Amino acid sequence: MRPRSRMYEAVLKLVEANPAMSKAGLGRLAHEKYPGLFKTPEAARSVVRSVTGAKGKRDRDRVKTRTDLWTGDLSSPILNPYPRVQVDPGRIGIISDIHIPFYDPVALSAAVTYLADLNLDTLILNGDIIDCYQISRFGFIPMERTRLRWEVDALQKFIVKLKLTFPKTRIIYKTGNHEDRWDRYILNRVPELFGTKITEFGQLVKADGVELVEDKRVIEAGNLHIIHGHEYPGMSSPVNPARAFFLRAKTNVIGGHLHRTSEHIERDLSDKMIGSWSTGCLCDLTPEYRPLNPWNHGFAWVELDNSGDFEVHNKKILDGLVR
Repeated sequence: MRPRSRMYEAVLKLVEANPAMSKAGLGRLAHEKYPGLFKTPEAARSVVRSVTGAKGKRDRDRVKTRTDLWTGDLSSPILNPYPRVQVDPGRIGIISDIHIPFYDPVALSAAVTYLADLNLDTLILNGDIIDCYQISRFGFIPMERTRLRWEVDALQKFIVKLKLTFPKTRIIYKTGNHEDRWDRYILNRVPELFGTKITEFGQLVKADGVELVEDKRVIEAGNLHIIHGHEYPGMSSPVNPARAFFLRAKTNVIGGHLHRTSEHIERDLSDKMIGSWSTGCLCDLTPEYRPLNPWNHGFAWVELDNSGDFEVHNKKILDGLVR
């Protein structure tokens, strides 16, 4: 790789990891981390300004002209913005895979009660909070409490209870593969209504002051990345869910989806420690569609400091007790 290419790649990583840092600060940081590439902080700052498009009109015009040579006669591209959601330092609770109406009341109560005593700054509902059983493509057994309207009503009551239990806590609802059933159903059955406000899943929870994170977007808590787990294909039955997350994300990551508590830690060649974690579920452990399984009840909470460093407390629930 040419030296200038290495400079741009190094700076790009720092910009992505520190989006709120000033260009001067990024220049100093780049000089400290890569003295072989940047002889002075000002030299690094120049590359930072170039990477972020702030180096001046001449450079921006040069890039635009170079781009127009290739795309000037094409139609407008279809791009998919993929913004990350940032979580502030403090105590962060993570619960997932409740699968209303198939939740386990003892496990759910144990998790919420434990987290309420921590005075959380942020609570993340990390996907599959609702099951959307009736609109599953796998088919369903007709039962009154599995009707979609019953699930929606139960979900809204659950959100109201959470708001009362965590009145000063930021609550983020990240959708999982079961919430994705909602959009799929609308798109397949009534495509004319897809994308309208009346059919948006977010309308079920936004009114209650909960932040919604859709479209498989990643939540970043400092140096820890939070996913549900369905973002990566082929995650159905790995030997160790945490290791499966590690092999795909290749960075610090925590997720749910697979209903099993696990941890995987490795040290890379530069002596950097990278960890991945998977959390247990809060649903019934013997559902009719899969009564035999390796699942366990659990949740997690994270201590995040101002530097981005973190500590994961990955909890299990056994006989209603948090371990």
